[in-house]
Amino acid sequence: MKNMVFRVFFSSSEKFAMKHTAPETVVVWPVDPKWNDFSYAFQAMARFISKEGDSDLQLRMLVVPETLGDNSYRFDLWLETKLGSDSIIDAVPLRDQFFTILKSESAYRELVKWAASVGSSIEEILFPLRDMVYLRLNLLEQEALESLLKTNAISKGVFRREPTFLAWHKAGRLLSNSHEQDIADVRNNFSFSAKLSGFTGPHSIDLNFDAPPPLNDRCHALIGINGVGKSQFLRELIVQLASQIDGTGTDPFTSDGGSRAENCFFSPASFRVNRVLALSWDSKSAFPPEVRLNSKFQYLNFSMHDDIHRLDSGVAPNSSDTLSSQLIQLYRDSAMGIDHGLERLRDTLKPLFDVKDLAVEILPSYDDRNSGGWRSLHDISLLNEERQLEILSRVIPESAPKRWVDNQGPTELSSGERVFLNFGIRCAARVETGTLLVLDEPETHLHPKLIADFMRVLSAMLEKTKSVALIATHSPFVVRELPGSCVHVLKVDEELTPHISSAFLRTFGANVEALATNIFADADSTQVNQEVARKIATLGLSFEEIREKYARDVSPEVLSEIRQILRGNIGA
Repeated sequence: MKNMVFRVFFSSSEKFAMKHTAPETVVVWPVDPKWNDFSYAFQAMARFISKEGDSDLQLRMLVVPETLGDNSYRFDLWLETKLGSDSIIDAVPLRDQFFTILKSESAYRELVKWAASVGSSIEEILFPLRDMVYLRLNLLEQEALESLLKTNAISKGVFRREPTFLAWHKAGRLLSNSHEQDIADVRNNFSFSAKLSGFTGPHSIDLNFDAPPPLNDRCHALIGINGVGKSQFLRELIVQLASQIDGTGTDPFTSDGGSRAENCFFSPASFRVNRVLALSWDSKSAFPPEVRLNSKFQYLNFSMHDDIHRLDSGVAPNSSDTLSSQLIQLYRDSAMGIDHGLERLRDTLKPLFDVKDLAVEILPSYDDRNSGGWRSLHDISLLNEERQLEILSRVIPESAPKRWVDNQGPTELSSGERVFLNFGIRCAARVETGTLLVLDEPETHLHPKLIADFMRVLSAMLEKTKSVALIATHSPFVVRELPGSCVHVLKVDEELTPHISSAFLRTFGANVEALATNIFADADSTQVNQEVARKIATLGLSFEEIREKYARDVSPEVLSEIRQILRGNIGA
């Protein structure tokens, strides 16, 4: 066993922890006893005391009992069984019975900085705590750690918090000088090529970020009719990127994540991003599933279609990952200063309403049956901290958030508002510096006006986080928000050879009908228009009579075509 310089003590409360002044110690005590994450409550505070006893640091952490018995779903109850009549105990004899993890990457950064300032090594502090990030980085106690990672205690009680999930994946770089540093900005030109099954040649795309300011070129669109391989191509891009970043030579995904293509490669070969977030609004997402927890590849995949279906149908999800539970977690983390996800959600919802107008349904308490019902985040924020925790612990996770309207109370969100809320909650705490977003048909369920708002929100998010996005879309309303250099048209010829080229039309702010006809090659729609125009032209009416009769229902372009037919310029 390594030399454990810092000694760890468990205390029943902050009162007794603050009385402990022994140097080179860490005192840990439970906090937020009224809050739990689906019956798991591992919240704790740690006080680190320097070698000289003249400096201390307090950080939030989670303490997870390794053997989860009747009292082990809660750190406070587990600790009660160990304390007995004592108010503080030496945790060294209990070291093989618990794991710890700090609640955010920033907490690890603070600890590293503090340790250096007081002349201590991070190993002297984290090894006695049995810190999960430290053990993983140094390949210690791997069997026990792997077993723990498979439990619901980790998925529901620890990693459902995005800051802690990120700490698990990223804080190791702070503990090791050899660990790869984050990429400050992923707006770098790159190409990707993959030979998909069923096609005679490769799909190849060049993404160049060279639009002149103030045009935002961080978002690129891939367009094409169904069946040309758009979604499969994006899937292979994710799979190849995962293989490069993971670097183990094995499939980093939990299931069905391997490549289905040949000759996949990036140029430059060193292309990297910090994380990939894939969101699909299609009913059948082509994107890979989750990655293994021990993979270096940071990847999250959400089926936005399933989320919307659950909201529309009232079907309860099978996991704790509901919009209400995620919303409340963002609220709590923001209130505690752990993360700024709520601010990013506010930016996402700004075109529609203030985030504090969102309301959640509360279960009544046992001692007050009238305390249930709907509460807005604004009303909750006016309560004292203890009351807020008590209210938030009774949020019904399966009940989707609503919008609080003065004089009306909670009202159902429109389909567009639900799309914005869903996108905001899924992305608010997850799009961090250097993210690649891969979006499949985000225009689904959105009114054209809201598509423009959505694209502006996405553009601002990408700029703020120095991230980029690649969208598969069928919507000219998406394309008209992008510079022409950011629009890539995918076509397949008669020999099933794919070709991806830049848009030949200046797309930004272009006429939607021109985009539909020229960029999306909306031949079917054009043929229908022409057929109707020919039928009207053969009715035996003058053009003035036709215009009077049909002007309310057909476009000026169709009327113009009818006039050309009547003049003999176009065959009837």
